Amino acid sequence: MAHDYVICFFSAPPPKMPWYAIAQPLDMFSDPPIVRSWGPGDGWSTINKYRGADGRLLPGLLAALGIPADDVRRLGMISFSAGRQAAQRVLEHSEDRAQLDFVMDLDGLHADYSSAGQQANIKPWRQYAESCFDASRLMIMCHTAVVPPSYSSTTVMNRLLFDAISQAAQGVSLQQQTWYQSELERLPPPAISITNQGVTKQYPTFPQLDGEVYGNAFRWGMPGNIGCDHVFAASYLQGAMWRAFVVPRWTGAATTTYVTPEKLRTNGKPPSPGNRPPETTTNPPEQPAQTTGQQLVEIAAITLGTLAVVEVLFAPFKLLGPGLLSSQRG
Repeated sequence: MAHDYVICFFSAPPPKMPWYAIAQPLDMFSDPPIVRSWGPGDGWSTINKYRGADGRLLPGLLAALGIPADDVRRLGMISFSAGRQAAQRVLEHSEDRAQLDFVMDLDGLHADYSSAGQQANIKPWRQYAESCFDASRLMIMCHTAVVPPSYSSTTVMNRLLFDAISQAAQGVSLQQQTWYQSELERLPPPAISITNQGVTKQYPTFPQLDGEVYGNAFRWGMPGNIGCDHVFAASYLQGAMWRAFVVPRWTGAATTTYVTPEKLRTNGKPPSPGNRPPETTTNPPEQPAQTTGQQLVEIAAITLGTLAVVEVLFAPFKLLGPGLLSSQRG
C-alpha cells in the first residue's frame, strides 16, 4: 500500500526538540504521513544537482531521500526560513507542481529589493496557487513582521504574491476545503516562553493572525518582529497549520465548497462557510519593536541551537472522526 509523504526543507524539528510533536502532530493521523527532511546540513543551492534532463527536480529528490516513486500516494512540501529557496526550485517545473498535494512556507519568502528579483521569486508560488483555486491542492503561506536589514521581508513578498494571486483569480470559480479556524487560535496554559539570542518572549495566547484566501490558497500573517517570532513560526504556527488544514485534508474530514475571495482574521472574525466556529481568546499586546541585527535569525542559528530553550506543556489534538477533535492523546 502506498503512503503519504511530506518533504521538509529546514522545517522538520529533530525528535529531541521539546516542540517536536507540536510542530508536526503526526499522532492525529491513523495512518501518519512519512516525513523526510532535507537540510539544514544540505545547503539549499545543492538541490539543483538532482534536476533531471527534463528539468524536473522531484524524481531525483525523492530518490535521494529514499522515497520509492511507486510508494507515493500523496506528497506535501513544507519549507521554513532559508529552506524556501529549495522549495521554490521544486515549484519551478509544472510537473513537479502537479505532483504536490499541498505546499506550506513558514516565514521564508524573501527577495532582493529589485522588482525583477521580487517577481521572479513569487512566480512559482503564484503558479502553484492557481492550481489551488478548485481546492484540488492546498497552499499555505505564513509570515511574521520581521524586517531583515538588506532584502525584502516576508510581509512585503507575501503581499506582492497575493496581489498577483488576486489578479489571477479574477473571474474564476473558487472552491475551498473545510478548515478549522479554532485550531489557529488554540494555545494552552501555561504561557509559552521562547528564548532566542538572549531575548525571551512570552506567548500567553495564540497571536492574532490576519490573512486572506483565494480558493484554497491561504496567506496568514502574525505579529512580531524578533527572532523569537521566527522560531514561533517554525514551531507553533506550523503546528496550527497542520491541525487546521493538513489533518482534515489528509484524514478525509474535509469537504469542498464554492467561496468568494475574502480577508481573514482569527480571534474574532466569523469563520468561512463550512469551518468550525472560532473560540474566544484574548490577545496580549505586541512587544515593542527591536531593530537589532538579530531580527532575522536563519535556520542554522535557530533550529539547531536556540530552540533547545523553548519551554512547552502541550498535548496535541487527536482527530476522532470527521469534524471531531479531542484534546486527549491516546
